Amino acid sequence: MFQTTGTCSECGGEGKTIENMCSVCNGKGTVKKKKTLEIKIPAGIENGSRLRLQSEGDAAPKDGIPGDLYLEVYVKEHKYFKRREYDIILEVPITYTQAVLGDKIEVPTLHGKTILKIPSGTQPGTIFKMRDKGIKHLHGHFYGDQLVKINIEVPKKLSGKHKKLVKELSSVEDKPQQSFLKKILGK
Repeated sequence: MFQTTGTCSECGGEGKTIENMCSVCNGKGTVKKKKTLEIKIPAGIENGSRLRLQSEGDAAPKDGIPGDLYLEVYVKEHKYFKRREYDIILEVPITYTQAVLGDKIEVPTLHGKTILKIPSGTQPGTIFKMRDKGIKHLHGHFYGDQLVKINIEVPKKLSGKHKKLVKELSSVEDKPQQSFLKKILGK
């Protein structure tokens, strides 16, 4: 002889049945429906972070407290600005003459445009740090930095005048590969 116990299929273990069943919820007491929420995403949030919205999840049975809704945040990458924790990296092209002679250039930041001084003799790949021009820390009033990496653009086409000037410059400048070969070969 076997004996099993289980919840009553008629009353669901409540000891009473509903005479006039609700046609919307079928006596469950809850109805699924869509709800639109407006959520404030905090500044400085990182890709993959989760936000908890208290009591915005599934309804609880028997007038209980609704569950929580968890949102996973994905931060879309920018075409030019690259994020590294709270710092922003931006590659900026300058001309050969700007690198040789130095210049002041306008640089976009997350906080608006600013002027960056390029010293004379700047090499390709040089990185300048602009303090507090990055992303706001999630839990604080501090900002990361913006790192500006310099790329020197070499023109693909030169006018006759440009060619003449570059040839003139070439005749007076030291050739780095020649001094490099002297170091290696001792000649």
